[in-house]
Amino acid sequence: MTEIKVGLHTDIERTFPLLLRRYENILKYNGIAVERLYLGDADFLDRCRSVNYFVSCFSQFDAINQMVNSILPVIESVYGIPCYPNLQTRWHYDDKVRQSYLLASRNFPMVKTWVFWDLRAVMEWVQKVTFPVVFKLKGGAGSSNVVLVRTPDHALSLAKRMFSYDGIRTGRIPVGGNIARNKGSRLLYKIKRLYAERSGNIKSYAHNLCRSIHHDYALFQEFLPGNTCDIRVNIIGNRAFSFRRMVRKNDFRASGSGMIDYDINKIDHRCLEIAFSVSDFFGFQSMAYDFVYDKEGDPKIVEISYTYVDTAVQACTGFFDRTLQWHEGHFWPQYCQLQDLLEMDDLVQPAEEVMSI
Repeated sequence: MTEIKVGLHTDIERTFPLLLRRYENILKYNGIAVERLYLGDADFLDRCRSVNYFVSCFSQFDAINQMVNSILPVIESVYGIPCYPNLQTRWHYDDKVRQSYLLASRNFPMVKTWVFWDLRAVMEWVQKVTFPVVFKLKGGAGSSNVVLVRTPDHALSLAKRMFSYDGIRTGRIPVGGNIARNKGSRLLYKIKRLYAERSGNIKSYAHNLCRSIHHDYALFQEFLPGNTCDIRVNIIGNRAFSFRRMVRKNDFRASGSGMIDYDINKIDHRCLEIAFSVSDFFGFQSMAYDFVYDKEGDPKIVEISYTYVDTAVQACTGFFDRTLQWHEGHFWPQYCQLQDLLEMDDLVQPAEEVMSI
């Protein structure tokens, strides 16, 4: 095996320590050198020059995003080191506004989305659109920043808040069913618990989770009733891992529900084909797609994300290839991502007892 070294961005330990260790376990199991890189070190950039590949995995928190988006362009574009995630895969992460423009640019089938940059446009729009519609903040996971809007007055009140000085803080959408605030998000709970176990300072970290303030835009999507689930498709290179996520009781949101159906016979192959075509066109290394159906029964993309819960993908009993042939087995997404990044078909996935450490 050619002597190579992979740099792992250790700042991701703040939010995703298990993801970091899984990348590291795979690399070490295959005899590949690993260099842990911490941005706070004075010689960080010099040490980056010594690696052949650079891997990072970052969450939607502002501090982490700011850090990663400051260093990855230098490592990838200036040093010429192949990165995961690459620019094509990461630049629109956790930004539904960017995603809507990206997918619309090539007419890929997305749920109809309206993005407004001034209040006057919203005031005109509410007189024409059919309610209910869905209001979203551009960032957030697990349905935490998504609410159903039933009336023009409700839509206007949200828009006025978005175009005010105060804006809307993540997880704090006023008037209407914000999961993170009223019911508690499974994702936020897991992250809080993880941080509490590591540092015991849950209060300050919980504040960090909800400190992003959104303002000066408004985003609405068409509400498509009758969907009892969404279809999640995870494309990693030539592989499509897919399952259905059921919506919460008396609700319309599936993301973060934790109710997953892995029956491959219930997967709509049209969703797989669309997801492959989008990833191919834009050059995504790894991407999760959420699909629902419109009134005509056609699948539409709700949103996309480069990162996702790895255990949900590993629990799949196999994956579809580009010809939609089924390949049996359980695969960690980190293994598939590294196999593609390093271009090593012979990379070996460690046993479960190694991956779970």
